[in-house]
Amino acid sequence: MTGDRHDVGLLSPVWAGGGVEPLVSDRAYLEAMLEVEVALAETQAGLGIIPASSVGPIRAAARSGRIDPVALAHGSRRAANPVVGLVGALTGAVAELSPEAAEHVHHGCTSQDVLDTATVLVAARALRYTDDALVRTADALALLVALHRDTPMAGRTLTQHAVPVTFGLKAAGWLSLVLDASDRLRAVLATGLPAQLGGAAGTLAAYNEYAVGAPSAGEGGLPGRGTELVGLCLLYTSLS
Repeated sequence: MTGDRHDVGLLSPVWAGGGVEPLVSDRAYLEAMLEVEVALAETQAGLGIIPASSVGPIRAAARSGRIDPVALAHGSRRAANPVVGLVGALTGAVAELSPEAAEHVHHGCTSQDVLDTATVLVAARALRYTDDALVRTADALALLVALHRDTPMAGRTLTQHAVPVTFGLKAAGWLSLVLDASDRLRAVLATGLPAQLGGAAGTLAAYNEYAVGAPSAGEGGLPGRGTELVGLCLLYTSLS
C-alpha cells in the first residue's frame, strides 16, 4: 500500500477507477480544510480582524505539505473530527515561521465551519469532474443512437420478450437520463454551494463589530449585509 490509496473501492466500486478518487481522497479533504483556513485568514485580514502580516505565514504553512493525513486521522479519535488536530498542527507549523501569526490561526472559527466548507469544496470539484464525465457519456450515447437507429432488437417487459424495438431507441433512453442528470448537476453548480461560518455557538459573535455597516449587494460584488458579511466573504473567497 502506497501513498493515499487506503480506500481502493472494495466497498465503493462505483467510483473506484473512475478518476474521481484523487478529488475525494483523504489528501483532498486535508487540502480543502487548509484552503478554508487560508481563506478565513485572508478574509479576516481584509476586514481588519487580524493583521495582514499573519496571512503570509498561515498560507505558507498550509501549503508546506507537512501535515500527515494518517496522523491526523489517528488524532481525530480524541476529538471526533479532524479539525481540532488540524488546527493544532497548522498552528505549530505557523509558529515556526511567525509566533505572532500563530495566534491568528482559525480565529473565531469552529470545527464545523471548516469541515462543512471543506466538504463543499470537495463536492464542487467532484461535481465538475462528474459533469465532464456525463458530457463524454452523452457524446458516446449520441453516437450509439445515430449508428443503431435501425438496428432491431427484442423489446422486453419484466425481462420477457415483447414487441421489437431498435437498439438506437434503447440508447436514446439512456441518453435522455444522462442529459437530465447533467442538467440537474449544472443547476447545482450554477447556483453555488453554501459555505459554513457561524463560530463556536453559531452566532458569529467574534465578527459582529466588523459587520456593522457592511455593504449591501452590489458594493464590492458581495451580497448580504450585517453579520452575514464574513460568511459570504469566506464563501466568495474559498469557492471562487
